[in-house]
Amino acid sequence: MLRRFLVVVGFAALAAGCAQNGGGSVPPFNSGTAAPTATPSPSPSPSPRGISGTITEFPSGGMSAPDRIVAGSDGNMWFSNDCGGQIGRITPSGTVTVFALPTPVALPAGDVPTPSTPTACIASLAAGPDGNVWFTELRTNRVGKITPAGTVTEFSAGISPGATPWGIAAGRDGNLWFTEGDGGPPSYSTPRIARITTSGVVTEFTQGMSAGTFPQGITAGPDGNMWFAEHGYPGPPAPPDAGEAPPQNVGRIARITMSGAVTEFAAGIMNGSGPSQIAAGPDGNLWFTETMFPHLG
Repeated sequence: MLRRFLVVVGFAALAAGCAQNGGGSVPPFNSGTAAPTATPSPSPSPSPRGISGTITEFPSGGMSAPDRIVAGSDGNMWFSNDCGGQIGRITPSGTVTVFALPTPVALPAGDVPTPSTPTACIASLAAGPDGNVWFTELRTNRVGKITPAGTVTEFSAGISPGATPWGIAAGRDGNLWFTEGDGGPPSYSTPRIARITTSGVVTEFTQGMSAGTFPQGITAGPDGNMWFAEHGYPGPPAPPDAGEAPPQNVGRIARITMSGAVTEFAAGIMNGSGPSQIAAGPDGNLWFTETMFPHLG
């Protein structure tokens, strides 16, 4: 199946002349009567930053499932191939170059990745302060970086076994911060937030995080701290015919300082709503998605 990118391109629009919008002549002036004033037709407002909504598709360079995408410091866009072990670069003109990760990715058709057949499932991409693009490898328990030239380096030292690196974002301290769900279902036993320097030194933080919260998206906040979404997870499997087990927690939004102090916030979040991705807004607040219910927060 041919996979393509959707790209929104911008253009500059000029308003039509007033003569085209008005029409007719001004009535003659009558003594003692004010001449009617012609009301100018409003010019159409250009779209913000010149974005017109015109879409152009580009082939994805043979990738089977293009997924995450981020702007790189080199002026190009970088994207991942989900669990295909590839990262791609696309120029503004649409030229695609695909780079393979060194992690094993071959799987028989229809097989699901397991610890015995690891694949480099890329959960998140982020532009780093060093000019590289950084990424998390969900299944293979690594964090990696790729240079603008396509050289890949992967890091595993300092990441706990089964930590499940997930979201990643650049911090104001010049490091990258990423979330660790710790192994996925059914345990999610020890969630962590980790910091990795641009040279690959990892520090993990657990203090102040509730068990089983499964942190996912992470972003730098306007206050200089990192903020992340704790998705939560369902409780233990219910007995047969007992219905679905209720969530063990409601999910949270949390903050971690540059020194690793975590504060969790749960008030106002619906039970079982599943906070997932989070981003800093232009209003100075943090905005997040809830995947289990159709809500934003």
